[in-house]
Amino acid sequence: MTDPNTWNLYNNQVMYAELGAKWLFDQLGGHGTVWYTRGLAGNPADDDRNKGFQAVLKQYPGIKVVPNDQGVFTGWDPATTTQLTNNFIQSGQYDKIDGIWASGMGKQIVDAIKAAGKKFVPIADADIGGFVNQLLDTKDFPGLTGAAVTNTAAVGGAGITLALKLLEHQPVQADPNAGHPNTVLLTPQILDNTTQQGRDALKAWVSVPGLDPLWPLSLSIPGWTTYDPNTVPATCKGA
Repeated sequence: MTDPNTWNLYNNQVMYAELGAKWLFDQLGGHGTVWYTRGLAGNPADDDRNKGFQAVLKQYPGIKVVPNDQGVFTGWDPATTTQLTNNFIQSGQYDKIDGIWASGMGKQIVDAIKAAGKKFVPIADADIGGFVNQLLDTKDFPGLTGAAVTNTAAVGGAGITLALKLLEHQPVQADPNAGHPNTVLLTPQILDNTTQQGRDALKAWVSVPGLDPLWPLSLSIPGWTTYDPNTVPATCKGA
């Protein structure tokens, strides 16, 4: 968009990657090998996530990334991700890594690891319902340590709020670090299952029944959405 009055609002994908990468690298004590799985090649969100990942990687010289520093693309496709993970395990490479950075396909990766009978390594991914439930399921996924970063699907609701504010001539604060004018970036949040506090917060995310397991769980955005998240599955046909 080139019109000077156009506004943009979207999830801060650079920070999404920074939060997940830092958590993972810290879990490894700053040393180890990480399998770097990405999303869809050429997608702006994937490009931004790579920027964030690479920025944090530079701060951890003891971290090695495989298959290379640019990672492997899953296309954000569950079937492709499962096959890539199976190939990675069967090649013996999985036995040589210490952690996994995922980009929304954590559930498929964890399922494949479990099916292969392998021991889990720490993994950072998005707040996808299926993945968060795995983090909380100590019976079926014993020893799984992970963190989920919000990539809220409620961004659409926030966009409507932004449009209404602009139509009503209310003041809107643009993010000075967005790199583009008239841009609002939604700040992500990270939760892990390593503490009781983190587990309780993750449980609060999954308190809304009826969601597709492939959906993000963060259904509300403070200051931008006002609806009750518990009504989403019943009223939103997309859910």
